[in-house]
Amino acid sequence: MSATDLYAIFHNPLWFREFFFKNLNEEPWETYYYQIPWALEKDIVAQCGRGVGKSVDLEMEVLRRAFIQPKRESLIVTQSETHLNPRCDRIIDLLEGHPFFKMFKKKATRRPFYNIEVANHKIYGRSAGTKGGANFLGFHVDNIYVDEAQELELVCEAKLQQSTRDSSCSWRFYGVHNGRRDTALFQHGYKDPYFVNRSFRVPSYFRPSWDKAEEERLARLYGGIGSPNWINNVEGLPGEVAYGVWPYDDLIANFDERPMQDIVITHKDLLEIMPKEEAREKNTAWFSLENLSLPFDAPFLYEACVAGMDATYSGDPAIILIAFKHNNKWEIPFRISLNNIIPNDQAWIVKYLIDTFKIQNFAIDATGADGKNIKDNLEELGYHLYPVIFSENIEVNGKLEYTKEFSTLLALSNLKDRIFVIYDSPSLLDEFLGEKAKRGQAGKTIYQAKKDHSLSAFRCLNMAIWSLNKLKEEEGEEFFVDIIGKWTGKIL
Repeated sequence: MSATDLYAIFHNPLWFREFFFKNLNEEPWETYYYQIPWALEKDIVAQCGRGVGKSVDLEMEVLRRAFIQPKRESLIVTQSETHLNPRCDRIIDLLEGHPFFKMFKKKATRRPFYNIEVANHKIYGRSAGTKGGANFLGFHVDNIYVDEAQELELVCEAKLQQSTRDSSCSWRFYGVHNGRRDTALFQHGYKDPYFVNRSFRVPSYFRPSWDKAEEERLARLYGGIGSPNWINNVEGLPGEVAYGVWPYDDLIANFDERPMQDIVITHKDLLEIMPKEEAREKNTAWFSLENLSLPFDAPFLYEACVAGMDATYSGDPAIILIAFKHNNKWEIPFRISLNNIIPNDQAWIVKYLIDTFKIQNFAIDATGADGKNIKDNLEELGYHLYPVIFSENIEVNGKLEYTKEFSTLLALSNLKDRIFVIYDSPSLLDEFLGEKAKRGQAGKTIYQAKKDHSLSAFRCLNMAIWSLNKLKEEEGEEFFVDIIGKWTGKIL
């Protein structure tokens, strides 16, 4: 093959994909008809259903431009590390595993900051995380690739705009709509005049492998054909209007640089010290609490201590968050996950934590049977837990408030007042930013999240602080809902 041939392949996005890549059957890569416009355009918004090849397009285009743009730079961007890591890891794996590409790989450092150099082209990978987009500053790049753009907060994208070399910088946004209108995907896909003819929507059923079985599978997964989740994830449309529940600016103002300690305990960690029948008769734990990797002290002296727990047994883990009052702030240094541990045994762990830290108020999600079981078990031992039943109403100053909404607005108020010091946890931040809300019937707020166990624990934690301090309304101020995710007035 001549140098002229190779030049032509690298400068034709379709030829590049077909020449250098193979599919799962080891056949030359085939670019589907709907992917052709993405490949040929310099700037795009790919706002599509899932499984149509957005991620692969990003990876291939990053590598192609690396070879034809020497002494230039590219930046791959996501809101969270959760989305950044697999994308950048995949690019490094392609570089290291491909017989041609690996000859030109000069450098590749991985998480949390990705720095890749190939063929005199530098590729950086950064997530916004808890830094408000500050991780994007200091670059002057020629290409910006935004993956999962439906998650990228506009305040972070404003920082990203400062990272371009000049107006010739290429922008490529990839994502699946989630109902939110205040993120980069919707703003550029529907509001930005520049991208009017550069935005591409491809439903999942456009892919050649689509069949009746896949349609039925996704209908079960997303709650039926035409459901809100179907419209987002299959049709690739924004669908019903939704809002992010937790304002990003308020969240990151409460996060600290110190890393959060994630403590995971499974049923396999329970070391038997006496038969269960004997333990039942003696009203004590059958397993060694001291043997577990539970925290035994806070990293500082504290004035008060409260906790919140999302209790569950089957499937997902139960989550416990403990907050210590220190220098007039509530510090949350660790998160405890209890995996596949029955509620009766969880109760002994909760008792241990209450005794160890002298927890003054332990609020537990008692909406389901697991939380009620733990609460009842500890009541028999003389320990009173504060039950939070999210599906019911709570009386506040003579008024009935929907508990889920009240606890959310309580937490929003506390975040706004910067009362927390939450140790850095990308996965916890992802849970916060992944929750959205919309208005249901009779004005009731409907909350939606892929993961919400830590969020339920955080809501319970705020209820624990509130019930410990009692509600104090300041004269002349009222607490009321303005719009979803917004509030006015004060609670504490």
